[in-house]
Amino acid sequence: MTFPHHDGSELYVSNRAPQLGEKVTLKVRIPKQDKVENVFVRILQDGEPVTYPLKKSKRTKVEQWWQVKVEIISPSTNYRFLLRNGRNFRWLNAAGVFPRDVVDHFDFKIVARTDAPDWLRKAVFYREVSQEFYGGDFRGVEEKLNHLTSLGINAIYFTPIFASRSNHRYDASSFEEADPLLGGDKDLISLRKAASKRSIRLMSDLTTNHCGLGHPWIQKALQNKESDTQEFFYWTKKSKWGYVGWWNVESLPKLNFNSQRLRDLMWGSKNSIVQRWLKEPFGMSGWRIDVGNMTGRYYGDNFNKEIAQSIRGAMDEANPDAWLVAENADFFADDLDGFGWHGTMNYNGFTKPIWYWMNEADEKLRDSFGMPAPLPQIDGQAMAEMMREFAAGIPWRSLMASMVLLGSHDRARFHTVVGGDRYRNIAGATLLISYPGVPSVFAGDEIGLEGYWGENGRRTINWERPDTWNSELLFDYMELIKLRKTSHALAYGGIRWIDISKDSVAFLRESAKESLLVFVSRKGVKKEIDLKPYGFTIKKSLFGPSLKGSTLKINSREAVGGIWQLSISRGALANESIYFIMTDRFENGDLRNDNAGIPGGVEVNGLDKKDIGYFHGGDFVGLTSRLSYIKELGFTSIWITPPVVQNWIQIGSGAYHGYWGTDFTTVDPHLGTEAEFKAMVTKAHELGLKVIVDIVANHTGDIIQNSYGMYNYVSLGMAPYNDAQGKSFDLSKFIGKKNFPKLDAKKSFPRPPVVSKANKSIKKPAFLNDLTNYHNRGDSTFSGESSIYGDFFGLDDLFTEKPEVVDGMIKLWSSWITKFDIDGYRIDTAKHVNPEFWNVFIPKVMETAKKAGKIDFAIFGEVYDANPYLLSTFVHEQSFPSVLDFGFQRYGLAFARTDGQIPRLVDLFNQDDLYTTSTQSVYGIPTFLGNHDMGRVGYFIHSATYGDDDLTLRRSKLANEVLFFSRGAPVLYYGDEKGMVGTGGDKAARQDMFPTGVLEWQDEIRIGSTPIGTKSAFDVVNPLQLQITEINKLIAQNPALRKGTQQLRATSRNSIAFSRYLDGQEYLVVLNSGNESDSLDAPVSIQSSWEQIYGPKASFSTSGKKVSVTLPATSTVILKATTPFESSAKLAVNLSKINYDFATPNWLSLQATVPGDEFVEVNFQVRVKGGSKWSNIGTADRRTFKSDEVEGGLYRVFLPPRKYKSGTIIEVIAIARNQKSEIVYSKIREFKINY
Repeated sequence: MTFPHHDGSELYVSNRAPQLGEKVTLKVRIPKQDKVENVFVRILQDGEPVTYPLKKSKRTKVEQWWQVKVEIISPSTNYRFLLRNGRNFRWLNAAGVFPRDVVDHFDFKIVARTDAPDWLRKAVFYREVSQEFYGGDFRGVEEKLNHLTSLGINAIYFTPIFASRSNHRYDASSFEEADPLLGGDKDLISLRKAASKRSIRLMSDLTTNHCGLGHPWIQKALQNKESDTQEFFYWTKKSKWGYVGWWNVESLPKLNFNSQRLRDLMWGSKNSIVQRWLKEPFGMSGWRIDVGNMTGRYYGDNFNKEIAQSIRGAMDEANPDAWLVAENADFFADDLDGFGWHGTMNYNGFTKPIWYWMNEADEKLRDSFGMPAPLPQIDGQAMAEMMREFAAGIPWRSLMASMVLLGSHDRARFHTVVGGDRYRNIAGATLLISYPGVPSVFAGDEIGLEGYWGENGRRTINWERPDTWNSELLFDYMELIKLRKTSHALAYGGIRWIDISKDSVAFLRESAKESLLVFVSRKGVKKEIDLKPYGFTIKKSLFGPSLKGSTLKINSREAVGGIWQLSISRGALANESIYFIMTDRFENGDLRNDNAGIPGGVEVNGLDKKDIGYFHGGDFVGLTSRLSYIKELGFTSIWITPPVVQNWIQIGSGAYHGYWGTDFTTVDPHLGTEAEFKAMVTKAHELGLKVIVDIVANHTGDIIQNSYGMYNYVSLGMAPYNDAQGKSFDLSKFIGKKNFPKLDAKKSFPRPPVVSKANKSIKKPAFLNDLTNYHNRGDSTFSGESSIYGDFFGLDDLFTEKPEVVDGMIKLWSSWITKFDIDGYRIDTAKHVNPEFWNVFIPKVMETAKKAGKIDFAIFGEVYDANPYLLSTFVHEQSFPSVLDFGFQRYGLAFARTDGQIPRLVDLFNQDDLYTTSTQSVYGIPTFLGNHDMGRVGYFIHSATYGDDDLTLRRSKLANEVLFFSRGAPVLYYGDEKGMVGTGGDKAARQDMFPTGVLEWQDEIRIGSTPIGTKSAFDVVNPLQLQITEINKLIAQNPALRKGTQQLRATSRNSIAFSRYLDGQEYLVVLNSGNESDSLDAPVSIQSSWEQIYGPKASFSTSGKKVSVTLPATSTVILKATTPFESSAKLAVNLSKINYDFATPNWLSLQATVPGDEFVEVNFQVRVKGGSKWSNIGTADRRTFKSDEVEGGLYRVFLPPRKYKSGTIIEVIAIARNQKSEIVYSKIREFKINY
């Protein structure tokens, strides 16, 4: 059963860390079947409750959303929601929904204070007791960093590192130096440097409640009653030693923070204990405060919150990116107000309930957590109630910044708690990774170490006997940790419990980008959970049982832990906007690498900053320094030209562009080092930017010559390939097969290939130096077979039909994913490689990406052709998830350049159905208007406006609008936002962003500004830059404009109107490419009033389901419906007769019609006649628009018939679903495939 829901995550609270006086939008989701007439928010303002009404916002198939803007006027704002239906009411607070009055304690809370550091969102800690780890010291930890890296750990939390008299070190003898027994300061600094190279952070325990008896402070005070450290402690006659010991332990003198001097030493000065260790060279990333709940508390003294706030303030001063977490094994709500501790160790709200639910009633576990009784055993309902209740008492941000753990050095091992049951252990680990908070793995838990309390639970890992490790458990931990670090929902999402029973629980983790389903059972269960009431289907299994569909079905003999990604994807790029960068021309951050470390002239190192054809000095350091600029523009991804080592000079030009590779295993020294490349990727990820790398599988740099010195193409008909014995063979019969004939460089090719002695081993990997791994047939004529087998402008064309080449390329480009953590590939010259190669290469690379946690790894190919019928074959028949939309480049650009281009744009959009498959659609196709090869969009527009600067600027803005507001993932070529024009394609379109040494570029025309001269482009703000920033911000606020359904509505000679629709919200986008104002009438799906949210002021009116718009010349207007869309028409669907579409590669055209003009999705399924299993072909979410070429009103997908044997009879059905989630089925149609 679904319930009203709100939590503190990004889906429900627009700003989780507001300033006083800021307005914050609060949202509530109410299930559709839940009758609610009004929703109010009750807020405590200055101690007095006030209420504000919420308004309906978006509506989905299964729920209604309500929202309200409130001003934050108190440092801590408590609020809850009143749900009213007639005389009945219910309160919604952080503890749930109640049909009665409730106390304020469980209200939701917003805190006007900076949040915990963002890196915590994807952190997974490894908790080490240094004395018990490898070697018992820092050097031992450093030697075993490989283990932590392979596990996926990116942060280490140490028990205290200071000198003490005990091995646990909670009785510090000094806070000034690391314990020499651990290796001292020197080894700690060495460890920190080594860990940093692996992107692993360090933090430590700090005892602010007490010190050790060996500490100079207490020794001085004991020796001299007049000592200035007397005031640091509490003194009493009740103890034989005269001072207060924490828990009456002599060796732990309790600190007295009535002393201002003690406060200054601990945190109140720049060289204080708290601050010193957070600074260089130690660089700790935070403190875990031991017994934080008892610090500053003793009888009538209670400085706890004051101390917490002071420590946090000191940490903000020393290292604003540091985390402050307190140990509190009891009720922590009163201490977590959001102003002091970022979070706590969540024993009560996480560890205890899981132990109580999963333990095996071992008598040795009695007296756990301070309870004088055996460890309780509870059911799933009680566990979930404990977790919800403890979470409800604190701000959401405090929950997210609290440490979740299954065990620690103070407790029994979790593997012991669950009786050594691996399945139950991993079910617990699933909760550890998926529950809100910062997961911490106690060293050795990942391999199944066991033990009871204290020293018995601190057993060490047997590094000499990995055969004793629980390897299956270790692998599961690795998979879960990868998922935790890559999932947006686990990092930022809220939590909704959807099913709770005695032996199992299920909840959703939902963010703005992703929804996950988590299911955990403590024993074998048979369970079904219907996901349709939540509007979800299972898209992908991320961990645990492999499942699909709208019902979670579990039938297991053992405990289960599983995580699944939900809903339907439109492709990895459907939510992305991409900034395309030529690294050498973007920013020069390190002058030392400009010549790649090779002294001499351009003929040696390829560097000539005054010549447009050579290296100019851009590098990874420079790119890293400008990532924040790209983020501020509003982009979500960057795409960089190939970073691999190049054949620096050939055919009178330099390889600054990256497409003449020789060593594909590392980065070109002109651009920097591998460490600098990794640092760039890491920084991009920290900013929320994905990194897409350009790669080449078609060719290498031009190294190979032939013995005749002739390079015209020789066809297979004239000279077929010969095997090593000189016998000719039919290449088509051996493509990709293991029995591919062995070749010989002297006998197998029409012109034997040769290479100079100096270049025999220049290429990497080594297989690239084998001359028989190239086609060696001469230069391509770009027609017929030469398009595949010929050298691309003389570049060495790889023999991608050979298995060793296929395997080598898979290993090569898979390694870049695991080595550098990149997020996608743009594949150059994709049309010049045989299809069989792609059908093996792409799935294998995607498999590697998935194993690395890259769930939505992006791959798109360069197929230099504007024909959608050809482009889409790479999606349907060659395994490409996506291709660059050259069709959009041609017709979108034509629309922006001049008037009268509407029919071409309509035809392009009507062909969008060609890209639809079961997993992809046109929404994930990268769109662009200009690039580094053909030329800048500004060049094309400027050449069409005949020197009219104002018109050039207006049409350039129109170009951005058609690019960003139309379907697809927009790609902006660097510098276009700065008004760069250029004088053509290739070299003439690759300007420097940094101060250029090219004289003609200094004087070159710029749209919207004057020539750049010797300035940096980054120092000049361009109107196009401001417009793009505004557009990306608008899209972020209105996601339908990026990923919503696009439905063509109306056209005139120069204007086009289309709807963008998502989750009950419709927008109308109207673009006018004419030089005069224009009007049109656009039918829409809802009778509503509309508001303008973008563009120059336009005149518009409504009449029923029609909007009449008049807009200025060369402009774009966007209107937003003020009423949510809701289906009203009776749903029906008719599947048309199946035919071949001869405009395609003879694919089957599947067409359906649905009465009316509403938003409907039509899914097409196919099966072989007589079979029982239906297969998903794809889903059409919009109708064709009537044109001279296409009938209007059709929902279409296409099916390549060669997936079936000739003579096969197939059956097809169409399934229509409307906004209400009503479903109807067409009649089944048969078709006999013949070819």
